[in-house]
Amino acid sequence: MNLFFKLKKITFLLLFLAFAVPIFAQKVSAKINLRDKEQQHKLISSRGDQFIGRILYLDSNKVRFELNSGSIITYKLEEIEELGVVNETEEDEYDDQFYNPFSELFISKTAFNLGRRQKQFQNSQFLLNRLDLGATDNYSIGVGYVMPYTLLLKSKISTNDPNRFFNYGAGIDFMFGLSGPRTSRRLIHLYTVASIGKSNNFLNISTGLSIPLRSTNNTRVKTPFFMSIGGLFSLSEKFKVIIDTLFIDRLDQSWYPGIGISWLVDRNRFDLGLFYFSDFISDPVSAPGVGYLRSF
Repeated sequence: MNLFFKLKKITFLLLFLAFAVPIFAQKVSAKINLRDKEQQHKLISSRGDQFIGRILYLDSNKVRFELNSGSIITYKLEEIEELGVVNETEEDEYDDQFYNPFSELFISKTAFNLGRRQKQFQNSQFLLNRLDLGATDNYSIGVGYVMPYTLLLKSKISTNDPNRFFNYGAGIDFMFGLSGPRTSRRLIHLYTVASIGKSNNFLNISTGLSIPLRSTNNTRVKTPFFMSIGGLFSLSEKFKVIIDTLFIDRLDQSWYPGIGISWLVDRNRFDLGLFYFSDFISDPVSAPGVGYLRSF
């Protein structure tokens, strides 16, 4: 009888291994070598999100993964479609080293950019909506709409190197009043930006000019100089503090503070805090609000 029960246990164990090992092997490549510090790994989640970086920790339940940008993500093994080693062909296809959910703060631009073929949607205060595309690893283009009147066309070029301590860039935005009292307003927004620090902890400084092309009475007005100072400061892997403060020289109130908390979940970013906000044609204001960003 004892021999019979032992045989049942052995048979059950063999069946378990026969099914469990192939399932684990399908998800985790045998070529992964955690001792090789130069080896690049790829992670593909069951939702289709793709990441490039290095595996920091791996067991039968979860994996901790460091992106090349410096951010660290954690997945349960059941949430992963594939863990593998990146070769040259795959790196070309899945390159995600420039993934950074903070290419923009609440409103201000940073010197970090979208990588090639990456896409990003961002909403601020339910009013400002932006959709951006990485044309190259250093150049992005985008379109936006400020409810209810203003169309926004934008582009940015930057060094965008996650391994550099100092990144810099420049950009140009075009604002067009579409209807209502701002129909005749046209602005060009020229700016330069510098981000000092790593992509998950940095000081950000942006300066520029808002150049009116046409005002409501068809006369040119003063070109205001503006500066935004802020940055990103990590509290943990998922929670960050954003500071985004605007200074502008032509208004009675010359500065507009912005500070809040960002919560990162997969490729989603949720913002809550005090933001400065403008439709880029009327005067800015600072008010409590929310924001949302999704990277694709």
